[in-house]
Amino acid sequence: MFAICFGYLVPFFNPVFIIDNYFDAIEYNENNKILIVSKADAYGVYDLDGNVLLPLDYDSVLVGGERIVATKGTETLIFNSKGDKLDTGYTSYTKANDNNAVAIDQEGNYNIIDKNEKKL
Repeated sequence: MFAICFGYLVPFFNPVFIIDNYFDAIEYNENNKILIVSKADAYGVYDLDGNVLLPLDYDSVLVGGERIVATKGTETLIFNSKGDKLDTGYTSYTKANDNNAVAIDQEGNYNIIDKNEKKL
């Protein structure tokens, strides 16, 4: 089997099957170990075991740190990297240390927050 890597066709040994080749595009997010997939302008998310985290129902899917931001029409939904829906106003969340994180809210403001998502 061969794969394209940095514009070169290279041999790919011991391939592992994760998901069907059904999609128009598959983007790997290394930080969260997830696959963002698209088919005919619909987006979804899979984990590396082939489990559906977000179904192929969204108009867009973006990853901000440890958060997945999915839009459908005018609705914006925020999920963690396991696909659990979060009730938060932070669209991006990147852990800074064990106690704090840098988070971007829906207005685009950067915030330092604690474990309970309270601004510091």
